[in-house]
Amino acid sequence: MSAGATDHPHERFWERDGRRVIDCRTCGYRHLDPLPEAEDLDRFYRSAYHREIKPFPYDKVDDAFVARHRAKIDGHREYRTIFETVQGFVDGLEGHSMLDVGCGNQLLARFFSDRGWQARAFEPNRDAAAWLRRFGIDVVESMFGENPELGMDGFSFVNVQFVLEHLLDPLDALRAIGRMTVPGGILRVCVPNDFSEGQLAWLERSGMEPPWISWPDHVNYFDFDSLSGLLDRAGFSEITRAATFPLEFLLLSGIDYYADEAERARVGPIINAFEGAFYGTGREALLRRYYEGLARLGFGRSAILYARRR
Repeated sequence: MSAGATDHPHERFWERDGRRVIDCRTCGYRHLDPLPEAEDLDRFYRSAYHREIKPFPYDKVDDAFVARHRAKIDGHREYRTIFETVQGFVDGLEGHSMLDVGCGNQLLARFFSDRGWQARAFEPNRDAAAWLRRFGIDVVESMFGENPELGMDGFSFVNVQFVLEHLLDPLDALRAIGRMTVPGGILRVCVPNDFSEGQLAWLERSGMEPPWISWPDHVNYFDFDSLSGLLDRAGFSEITRAATFPLEFLLLSGIDYYADEAERARVGPIINAFEGAFYGTGREALLRRYYEGLARLGFGRSAILYARRR
């Protein structure tokens, strides 16, 4: 399809199993073309997502199961990293309140609440919302933005992790978050870092279709720069960025975890061994700086940006 032939002009596109992702000049990021229907997405996320795409053993949730997970919250490395980073940015802001948007089964809101913050969550999936309530988290069970009458505002920190890739209009969602956030408040966004230069180098060398095109759950495909540009359009200024383990390095080294199930089974142990060497020897700060350096170069499987509301 030539540039200018649709409402989303583009020059580059990629396909997998008949699904097309375009590098859209209008939106400033890559997304499906055509876009799915809103009703289909709403139905999928309310009922099917945590059973078909990100399965969770809800049938095993009892008091003992909850207690085991509750005991792990305080030592959760990612939660602690997020909390410490945010604490360094919110000095001078009045009040400490946070909102976790589309958090699924993650318990970051509980971690913040345990440290004196007021914490709430948005979660459209009924199973995940029920799970969060087992931990005393105040949950709004709806698709984000469909209940503006809730009047939620005044947050000094909003977390949006693995959400923007699922939304039909991520810019509109970010602007809504801006209205909920105090001036100078902090936004953390984490998305898959898709079509990075590392991934593109692997695609060009392998001749594969991009296996990270995920239907029906991923509508949008960001890298660090397109995400930063979107935040800027929504009224946020980037503060810093970080990444997660660069899985594209494995692909470029010949470990094709997409095509080979045995190679896929190696990925988790490789990451755990690599990061464990830093955690286990008191070099966690060095590991963080390493991931921050990778992010500046555009590498890493996930793109993490912290930004401040203007």
